[in-house]
Amino acid sequence: MDKSKEIEKEFSTWTENYGRVKYSFWEGDLSKQHLKYQSEAIKILNPKKGYNTLDIACGVGFGSIKLATKIRPGISYGIDITGGMIKKSKQHAQKLNIKNINFQKASVLNLPFKDDFFDGAILTHAAHHFYKPIKMLAEIKRVLKPHSKFVLIDTCASSKLIRDFEKKLKKEEKAHYKFFKLSEAKELLKKSGFRKIKGYRKNHIMYISAVA
Repeated sequence: MDKSKEIEKEFSTWTENYGRVKYSFWEGDLSKQHLKYQSEAIKILNPKKGYNTLDIACGVGFGSIKLATKIRPGISYGIDITGGMIKKSKQHAQKLNIKNINFQKASVLNLPFKDDFFDGAILTHAAHHFYKPIKMLAEIKRVLKPHSKFVLIDTCASSKLIRDFEKKLKKEEKAHYKFFKLSEAKELLKKSGFRKIKGYRKNHIMYISAVA
């Protein structure tokens, strides 16, 4: 099966209970954590009113919706490879009467936007699914305006605890590619054409900002 189809199929099972995961070695609800890191990414991005922004791997849309409230009359775009997630995102936005928002089912390998379109973008807890990281990051850079900011937050492979966790995770989550070390992620961004790359690690999470 094509890798993107495999990822879509796996995450379709997450749609109804977003953030709720169950493995043989651990189970829990990650939805509050997801929203926390989306909020932190938005804070780092610091978008202005009138911006058009992109939330990559938007899940059920909470980060995209939060962006929309900060940038109106700009448009907040959210993309996800899973159709069910996009459907949920649209329902959440409609329920909250958010008008300046646009959700689309799309792959990061082929974003349906013209070059130099966005004023900023965020990617939270999804980079570890990037099985073609340089190509995918370069595609994100393509749709960003020159000098605009990109924020990436994800679990970091810089500790033995996370590397041991990942060994178990790979056996049960086919969509997982790898957790990157902070240095690896920064190098991938550089090879993808980003510049002014800054990052730090807090506990097991890495926070990176880069300029297109």
